[in-house]
Amino acid sequence: MIPILFFCLGASLGSFMGVIWDRFPENSIIWPPSHCDNCKHSLKAQQLIPIFSVLMTGFKCAFCKQRVSPIYSLIELVMGLIFWCAQQHLFFSWIDVYMISISILLSLYDMKTQSYPFIIWIFSFMVLLPFYEWNLLVFFFLMIALLSTIWPAVIGNGDFLYLASLALVYDLKMTLWIIQIASILGLAFCLVQKKRKIPFLPFLSLALLVLLCLKH
Repeated sequence: MIPILFFCLGASLGSFMGVIWDRFPENSIIWPPSHCDNCKHSLKAQQLIPIFSVLMTGFKCAFCKQRVSPIYSLIELVMGLIFWCAQQHLFFSWIDVYMISISILLSLYDMKTQSYPFIIWIFSFMVLLPFYEWNLLVFFFLMIALLSTIWPAVIGNGDFLYLASLALVYDLKMTLWIIQIASILGLAFCLVQKKRKIPFLPFLSLALLVLLCLKH
């Protein structure tokens, strides 16, 4: 029963992350209540249940039958599984869960606009500060982020800010492996899709997830 509760907790957090990604910073994440973007009809309580509500309606709005993007349910499923794994002591510690959650949220923004709200990163970074000591790598990434704001580079300053968060929590070896794996994945994606510019943060997040699974 407890593992199921943790899965539901993770899925609920994933649902809230989807709301943040969809609304913030342009709109309030509290008001108006959840509704269909097409017909604007407010959702009933049973239609707010993560994952199961869209399965019951076949990924369509219960009112106007407009197709609902599966990305939100995917976020809920992934977060539910991550919470379940942490509760079962599989692959992830709870600090890993925190870092993965932030990584997913920032990656969603990066995929949509190739940027993310600075306030989300600074808040997540400040939460970590009481528990971890600063190191030279954190200062390095923060400095590069500042310089890339002044002189734009191929990699955006948001990627360096995210790397600073990783360097605060994980050691040098882990951080370098994340960068290396993300670079390989990103390069492969560019070659396959024939794109010259891609959001890099999703690949950093994927590399983090892969390494955390392999580490255990």
